[in-house]
Amino acid sequence: MTDPLAHSQAFVAKNSPSVPLRPIQILGKRPRKDKLRTTPLPLDDFEHDIVGWESHTDPNMPFNFSTRQKWTWVWLLSATTFLGPFATSILSPATNIIVQEFHNDNATVGSMTVTVYLLGYVVGPIFIGPLSEVYGRRPVLNAANCFFCVWHVGCALAPNIETLIVSRLFAGVGGAACLVS
Repeated sequence: MTDPLAHSQAFVAKNSPSVPLRPIQILGKRPRKDKLRTTPLPLDDFEHDIVGWESHTDPNMPFNFSTRQKWTWVWLLSATTFLGPFATSILSPATNIIVQEFHNDNATVGSMTVTVYLLGYVVGPIFIGPLSEVYGRRPVLNAANCFFCVWHVGCALAPNIETLIVSRLFAGVGGAACLVS
């Protein structure tokens, strides 16, 4: 009777390439020889229509940001990306209160305050996407975030439900920028 473990070890030894196995490495502890290789980023070359960086030490290049600055940008953009979809349904639990506040008897108009934001969220990328391609992400995202905030102030100060619906529509257009840009 043969040992099944010895048989499997012999099979592996016979059929595996003769590459020495490396021990398991702890995450983040990488030997020096396995250091990631980076390719140089393109520099500006307008004759060949290449838009890049002024130099590899350009302070505006994100690779040259400090760790604190990188994490600040990660958290700011994460919060912005969270708020756009979050504003979609945040009004939903208060629909009955809004209907009572504005003395509205039509349930369809009350639910439209939630639905119209999604309409703006769908229509927004039609305008924001091309603007982002032409003018760049940063100015378009900044303008759209301001647009988003201004229309939410309009929602907060709405004297009637019609103003609230229009403000939510335009807030949805501005909120879509975080997903497009």
